[in-house]
Amino acid sequence: MRRLALLLLCALMPALPPAGAARAEDPPERLYGHLPYDEAPADALAAFCEGSSNLLRKEVAQVVKVMQEAARAEGVTLRAISCFRSVKTQDYLFYGIAKKRGQTPEERAKVSAPPGHSEHHTGYAIDFGDANRKTDLEQSFGKSPAGQWLLAHGTEYGFELSFPKDSTQGVSYEPWHWRYVGTPEARQTFRWARQLFPANPAVPD
Repeated sequence: MRRLALLLLCALMPALPPAGAARAEDPPERLYGHLPYDEAPADALAAFCEGSSNLLRKEVAQVVKVMQEAARAEGVTLRAISCFRSVKTQDYLFYGIAKKRGQTPEERAKVSAPPGHSEHHTGYAIDFGDANRKTDLEQSFGKSPAGQWLLAHGTEYGFELSFPKDSTQGVSYEPWHWRYVGTPEARQTFRWARQLFPANPAVPD
């Protein structure tokens, strides 16, 4: 009887995954604290932003146009200065610049993501700028008219601040870097980042 009960219990128990196998709900492995991201498909992107990294998801570009018009109505210039980046470009920005500056990968990771791990790969992330270009990619951007406008209104358009002052990810404060989570696909793309390292301000679920 005891043997029969044991066999029945084993039959009812769910099968365990092989040792070392990742479960579906496990977060992906990080590199220097950064989560992995795939490159956006080329046909999903359109020229929009300034400079060489000027591509952006088409649907996001439409949203940013509306944002820029709303900001302009309040006397604020909201520039989109850097958008999609390829893995190849990010490789130089991470490893190439780290070599030039004598930085270790761990040091570089506080201000830049390693290739394959940048939110810019997705086509949903934007580095915004103000009319005062001296604040471009500087923490002083947070106090600029454009930075203040984003803090007050960014979430209304589906944007949230990826790396706030109180980030637990170990990345420096980047008031210019905002990610778009206004569609189900975008939210799915950043699901782990939003769960592990909440944005502030963040778009409500």
